[in-house]
Amino acid sequence: MLGKGIDIFPITLNGEVSIDATGGVNAKEVRNALRLALQVLGGRRIEADCDALRFRSTVLRIMSSTNMLAPISYGEMHITGAPGRVIVRYHVNFWQMLTVGTLLFGLVLGLPLLHAPNLSTLQASIIAVVLWLLLMGGNWIFTAVRFPRFIRACADAASNERRE
Repeated sequence: MLGKGIDIFPITLNGEVSIDATGGVNAKEVRNALRLALQVLGGRRIEADCDALRFRSTVLRIMSSTNMLAPISYGEMHITGAPGRVIVRYHVNFWQMLTVGTLLFGLVLGLPLLHAPNLSTLQASIIAVVLWLLLMGGNWIFTAVRFPRFIRACADAASNERRE
């Protein structure tokens, strides 16, 4: 089910992209372009129905850190047509990145910081929280910027394919 539009940092991200459809592209073509792009990026269990796409990633996946799907656990997009526009509403979830990232962060950086002889427990805790927020927040922000661009690029590809 598509999220209610409330972002829970750093677990979920919701948004909407409005695409100019005056060039003739329609919701079905945009949905098909998005499905194909998700497959190319390594999305798993991609399900499509009349106006929606759902996709998942596996917990232990090997992807380049530049792959837009790398931090995303699962997502859902609803693609609808409006007069002169195609609207894509999306909801993506980062629970795997949050869980695995927090565990690895705690083991690799958290424990050594807490045992650093030149830092008090309070100082080490503050540094750990700031670094964790940078790690999780950075991935969340990158996805917040890149996911709408990805949707627009897919819509552009569908529009260009239609013209050819």
